[in-house]
Amino acid sequence: MSADLKDRLLRRLEDMPRGLVAHVRRARREILALAKRYGVDEESADIAALAHDVAREMRDERLIALAWEFGIPVHPVERVAPVLLHGPVGAEVLARELGVQDRELLEAVRIHTTGKGGMSLLAKVVFLGDKLDTTKRKEYPFLPQVRKLAKKDLDEAILAFLDADIVQLVQQGHLVHPYMLEARNGLIIGRRNT
Repeated sequence: MSADLKDRLLRRLEDMPRGLVAHVRRARREILALAKRYGVDEESADIAALAHDVAREMRDERLIALAWEFGIPVHPVERVAPVLLHGPVGAEVLARELGVQDRELLEAVRIHTTGKGGMSLLAKVVFLGDKLDTTKRKEYPFLPQVRKLAKKDLDEAILAFLDADIVQLVQQGHLVHPYMLEARNGLIIGRRNT
């Protein structure tokens, strides 16, 4: 990864709302700590951390319009909750506007909100690091347990997060993105095959 790309991402971050910038900084710390713990290339993790919410400030209508423009299939769940498109749209923005070609990095950004089956180690670190932002404890009251697991086993921590989040979403009457179920099932199948 080039230093130029990191500089461009940092400059782009300066134009984002302060709350989002603060989240990216907190998530970046979590992502880099997980990368170090689990042997993920720290430079790739840093770029992914800086880039993961590049489209997060976009309004729902803009996310849907860009998804259609970029040829991103929009799942019915994403039509109801367009914020779920900020990862896929962000990955396309990185590729098209910033010239990012690293497939693993783009995939990590693409699925950082929902996860997905077959996630790379980088994608897992970005997914979980984004969720471990300390200010998300109200949204995810189960984070202390997930954080504890993250120190021992990345997959177990992600599985615990997904289990608790899916239950919470169902209890609150919200939709569950199929990628979350795919990620959960993939982790369970992976454990059974080892």
